[in-house]
Amino acid sequence: MIRLRAALLLALTLGLVGCGGVESMVTEINEACVTSDGDAVVVVARFADCLSSSCDTLESARCELALEDGIITVTGEAVIRSKQFGACTSDCGLVEATCTLELPPGDYTLAGVGEADMVISHPVPEGSEQCEAFGP
Repeated sequence: MIRLRAALLLALTLGLVGCGGVESMVTEINEACVTSDGDAVVVVARFADCLSSSCDTLESARCELALEDGIITVTGEAVIRSKQFGACTSDCGLVEATCTLELPPGDYTLAGVGEADMVISHPVPEGSEQCEAFGP
């Protein structure tokens, strides 16, 4: 009977502290790199957080592009699962997502990345990319 109580108490405790880790959602994008693929503009959005290889797992990452009045707005989110306890390595893996939007050729402003906007020309010359870092 005592073993059963101890086992139940342990199971309850582990369930309450969340042995699977803690999920956090990141929405701040602090860098964007833009290329072209045919008629589409391709944006690789890099999020403000980074991953410790010993503690973090990227559950999902996505981004979306919307065009209005010549302004392309990029939004997105990444879900990261982190261990709650123990030491973590200080390495910093990138958290990024790729999104595309069909556009006619021209100059556009990319907004929604950090605190500044970036002017891009579409199509981006083949073999090159336009990148801008906005975060710390």
